This record gives sequence, structure tokens and C-alpha cells, in this order.
Amino acid sequence: MCSTILSLGKLKMKDLKSYYLQIDMEFDNRKNCPHAMLNKLCRDLLSLAEGFGGCFAEPQNDLSTIHLISKQETIDSERFKDFFKDQRIFIKLENPCDGFSIEKCFKFTFIYYMEKMKWFKMSDSLVQHGFLSWKLTNLPRICIKVHCTSESEIFVKFDAEFIRIFPFEHWLLEKSERFDEKAIKTGPISKTIKPRWVTCLPKLGRGQIIKIHRKIPTSSPFESYNEIKAYWKNTCGYILPAEEPEVYYEVLFQNGENMLYPFFCVLTGPPETMQVRMNAKQLQECLKSFLKDLENAKIFITGVQLKPIKKECQTVKRYLEVLSLPTSGRMKKVEKVSRSAEKRPASPVKIYPMQRKRRPGSNISVD
Repeated sequence: MCSTILSLGKLKMKDLKSYYLQIDMEFDNRKNCPHAMLNKLCRDLLSLAEGFGGCFAEPQNDLSTIHLISKQETIDSERFKDFFKDQRIFIKLENPCDGFSIEKCFKFTFIYYMEKMKWFKMSDSLVQHGFLSWKLTNLPRICIKVHCTSESEIFVKFDAEFIRIFPFEHWLLEKSERFDEKAIKTGPISKTIKPRWVTCLPKLGRGQIIKIHRKIPTSSPFESYNEIKAYWKNTCGYILPAEEPEVYYEVLFQNGENMLYPFFCVLTGPPETMQVRMNAKQLQECLKSFLKDLENAKIFITGVQLKPIKKECQTVKRYLEVLSLPTSGRMKKVEKVSRSAEKRPASPVKIYPMQRKRRPGSNISVD
């Protein structure tokens, strides 16, 4: 892994405010796909704010709230007021801005602006364009850790690494479950298969494949592949391949909801990190290429341009190193060996049992 810590700029914290926006999810049947609608509205706000110097935004986990950080004059502008009125958005809470709020909203905003440089979201990291059809094993990934100091300066740690991803292709199914060469064109549209755990892009969430389709089923909310491409573009910025996939998977998640995925958006498992020392030079080149794209992106947020500048700050360095440590949830758990009460432990066996011998012509026994 190759990493560096850079300062991206100093914000004017006194001029910023933190807003929690309440979204009317009953309007226009938004409650049928709350996650997608919230991401789309958040991206629309970021696009609208580009004309006012940019802002920070992030969708919340309650699927009805957006956290927005911007200047007061931006929210009071006529364009924002009209947008709030048309989209049924209301200001639920208004607070002074602080560094913790900026750290929470930074990743979503930063990934949005880097999409125009062909870097896209994969969980909390960034990968290059073309990864949906990536045939090599060394896929570059950039992980980011953010810290905003008390002086409103943003420090980011960029970690470059190579990963492997394995799409769940059609031939991985059993012969009785997959479509053969004839059925892929003229056979039944759908098949119910044995549930299998998979990982789904872009959040790398886990779900189970329950059905396979050779065409978009009539029960799906999408009528064509073009609508699916528009959905992925508007919600997470992905540019899907132009050709329609051979099969689609219907994935059931733990909350009981299901979703139709093209096969290249479904992985057999989480990405595998490649621990190879031979790739050190390639990782440095990859990180330099990413930082060059960051400079060329010319990102403006709240009127401040993000420029990567290397600064020595030991406090920030130690703090970001701690953030990079794996959490307890990602560490391998120690397996406990349980012994049933019915089985009693075996008694120890003496390797050299004691034997008493008698000396010839004597009544005294010795060992």
C-alpha cells in the first residue's frame, strides 16, 4: 500500500451553516425507492450549488434526510428556494457548522466531483472507470480518510492499493440452473435458483441471488436497459456498458427488499487486496495519476478550491493513521471451542507407568 497525507485547503467556517433537509417521501411515490431518490436529490443539490461556489451534501441513513453544508446566501437564493418548493424539501434543523459535520459530508461530496475525472464510488473508496469490464487482477483503488482541524483546514490521507474483483458470471451457476446456449435466446425468461450470497455494487452490500433472468422481467420497474443505465448514472454516477448484459440477477437483501442487477454489478464476494511488494512502483504511479486528476478537476466547495498541498503535521498524521486501523468488525474473530457436557475429558495416560521390582533374595521392593 502506498499512502500520503495532503492538505486540500482551509475553509471559512464562520460563513458556513449546517442544514438538515427533510424530504417528502410521499410525493411522487418516492417511498418505493427511497435510497435511489435520496441519492439523486443529493446529487442534484451538489450540481445546483456549483453555480454558487459549491457545497457539502450527504444522504442520511433514515432515507428521508439530507445533510447540507453551505453558505446562508446560497440557501436564500431564488434558485434554491424554487428547487426546494418543486421537490418538496423543507429545512428541518439549522446549526452552526463544525469540523465533525464536514468530515461526515466530505466523502460523498468528494466522490461526486471526482466522477468527471472517471473515478467512481466503491463503498467508501474510488476506482477507475472500466472496472465493470476489468479483466486484469490489479485494479487500482484509492481509499480516503478525512480530518478537519480546529482551524478549518482539511487533511486527507490517500491510500493506493491493488484489488481483485470477481463478477458473478452466468457459468458459475450449476448446469441445471443456468440458461444453455439455446435457452439464452428463446427459452423461459426467468428461473428460480438456489439462494447464493453475493456482494453488490456500489456499497458492497450483501444479499442473496434468488432468480435469474435472460431479459428484463415485466415485474421489474425498468422497461428497458436504457432506463437501468439512467438509474445507475443518476444515483451513483456509474456508466454501464453500452451492450445489454446476457443475464440479470434478482437479489434479495436482509431487509426483505429485492433489486434487479446486471450480472457485472454483482460480485462473488468483497474485493480482495493484493499484498505484493513487486507492485510498489506501480502503486506510486497510480497515486500520482490520481493526484494529477484531482488537480485537473478544479473542485470548488463553498468558494474554496481544493488543492493538494503536502504539509507536515504530526498530530494529523497520527490521527489519520489511527483511522486507518481495522475496526473490530473487520478483524477475524477467534473461534471458541465448546465442549459438550456429555463428553467427559479423557483421563491422562502415563507414558512411563510405575513398575515395582523385587531384588533377588530381598523382600524390599524398589522402583
